[in-house]
Formats: sequence, C-alpha cells, structure tokens
Amino acid sequence: MKDNDYSKLDPVTLEQVRIRVARQVVEEGVRAEDAAAALGLSRSAVYGWALKYRRGGLDALRRRVAPGRAPKLDEQQRAQLYGLVRRDPRTLGFSPALWTRDLVRQLIERQFGVSLTLAPVGKLLHKLGLSPQRPTWRAYEQDPDAVARWKTGQYPAMRAEAAEAGATIFFVDEAGISWDEHAGTTWAPVGQTPVATSTGKHIKVNLISAVTARGALRFAVYGDIFNAAVFIDFCRRLMHDTPGPAYLVIDRHPVHRAGAVKDFAAGTGGRLRLFFLPGYSPDRKTTTATRHGSPTLHPAVSWRGCGGAYEAGTRSGRPSTNASQTTHCETLIIPPRPGRRACPHAPRGSPSPGTGQPTTAPPA
Repeated sequence: MKDNDYSKLDPVTLEQVRIRVARQVVEEGVRAEDAAAALGLSRSAVYGWALKYRRGGLDALRRRVAPGRAPKLDEQQRAQLYGLVRRDPRTLGFSPALWTRDLVRQLIERQFGVSLTLAPVGKLLHKLGLSPQRPTWRAYEQDPDAVARWKTGQYPAMRAEAAEAGATIFFVDEAGISWDEHAGTTWAPVGQTPVATSTGKHIKVNLISAVTARGALRFAVYGDIFNAAVFIDFCRRLMHDTPGPAYLVIDRHPVHRAGAVKDFAAGTGGRLRLFFLPGYSPDRKTTTATRHGSPTLHPAVSWRGCGGAYEAGTRSGRPSTNASQTTHCETLIIPPRPGRRACPHAPRGSPSPGTGQPTTAPPA
C-alpha cells in the first residue's frame, strides 16, 4: 500500500483530511494544485472538496452513514416485543417456561405477521438490551405482599431488637448434597467433554448453614436424616460459639416448627429465638438445593479450603481478616475408604469419619 493511499483510511480520518484540505484552499489561499501535489491527491478531488465547503460548510464534508435496510419491526413494535418477552411465555399461550430464539421468532410472527430467521431474532434481542441468562426460580405460591411486609416491617423491627439485646442475627437453612454431584465448569478442548471421576456409590449428606448479614459463617454436615434432634444439636453448637443471644431467621420447614424445637428455644431463656420467613421464600434463604442446581451459599460467603477453615469474605473472594468470621468443619463426611480422612484437606487428628462427633463440641 502506498503511503498516500487515502482510500485505505478509515472514514473518520478521511473526513478530517477533507476538512483540512478544503479549509487550506478556501480560507488560507493555498492553490488546489499545490495541496493535491503535497498530499498525493487528485486535483479534481481537492476542487470538489473546496466547492462543497464553499456551498455547504463543514456539514457538506461530514461523512454520511448508509441507512441500510429498513428494520422489519418499527420502534413501537420493538417496544411491544420487549414488554412481551419480559413476561412468562406460558402466559402468552406457549408451553415452555423459558424463552428461546425460536420461541421469540414464533411470537413475532404471531403478533406482528413478520417472519424472521433465528440469527436476526438474536440480534434484535441484543439490541433491545436482552441477553440469555439462567433464571432465579421462585414459587408461584409466594405472597409478594407478605414478603414486602417482612422486608419493610418485621425484619427492621427484629434487627432493632437484636441491636438492643446485643444479639447476632443468623439466616439458617439446610440443603441435601449428593456425593456424585459435580458443580461448576472447567476448561476443555472444543468437542471433548471432560470427565470428572467420583465414587459410584450414591451417598447423600445434609448441610446446615448459618450466615450473618456481615458474612460470618457457621455450618455443620450430618449423615442423619434432618429432624428436630439434628436441628436442636446444630442450635446448641451455634449458641456455644456465639457470644450473646442468637436470633435465627428460618423458613417454615416442618422441623423448624416442631414442638421439640419450640420447647428447646423457649427453654434457653432468650439465648435462642426463632423468626420465620414468609411462606415459599427460598430467595430469602442462605442455602438452597433444588432440582434446578447445586447447593448455593450466600454471595457474601467465600469458601477457602475444606478442613482448615472456611472463611467468610466478600464477592471478590478475599478472606476476611476478622477472626470471628472463621469457622471450622464440625462434622466430617464419610470417606472413600475406611481409615482415611473424609476430606484430603482436613487437618490431621480430626475425628474418625462417620462418627458424627464435632471437632469442637459444647460442654455438656
């Protein structure tokens, strides 16, 4: 390419060249032939730019973007489509609960009589500010008014009461974890699905976690079925490690509402109090394990290691410097073979697996 081949310049730079040359010829009196020779341009091009500048000023030399093909949906139709896609497809007569490009294509054809292929539908959705995302599942039985009352009335009142009593508020929840469940993603060559090896035995354990609004985490893993006795045992340990009263925010699971649990809380002399969430509010809990995914903890909690310390941190993953926000494994999981530690990262000297004995237990 020649050094003065202006046809290879980008449109913005070429626009500046036109304006500068035209100004030199019209305003500074530079001869068109000299300007053309100095820059390696044709005289006709320089004369044409100067003429346009005299007649129309700078606007005559500005670059013009080609309008392209007119969109098949006008602005009003695109706004209407945006509102429709924000709704559940089932409310519009479709069977699936999640939108796909093909489903949106059918909607456009049905609503506006316009036929599009999948690629233009995807581009249109991006132009509307939409992107494919994994949805947060919410029970349709949930009462939004009850949730709003809890957020704006009941929880602030509980928080004020806790501050006055010097209590710590814990959001408590349970989740079932399967040994053969693989969460997360990894990198692998395209077209070659990676293989994660694990035991072929179907082993399940129950996880109970309690996390504060500041990210302090307490948890325990139980091999037994979750019942009132297991929950009371966790509450006992939580009280042992918590200075002052412990206020537990829990859902309306039958175990939480069991008479034995209520009697235990009432017998603590105010050291343990139970506060119930509105019904069907898994999005307000700290740990959820459903058919839609693996157990997920509060986003403020970052897990470091396995047996040494699970440290509460921030979204960035930095460990907390507050010693009170570090908790250790209380119960070990059944190991692959007898005589081995349940977790390869667990500290030596831990209790033998399967005994259900915590590393630190409250005094009798």
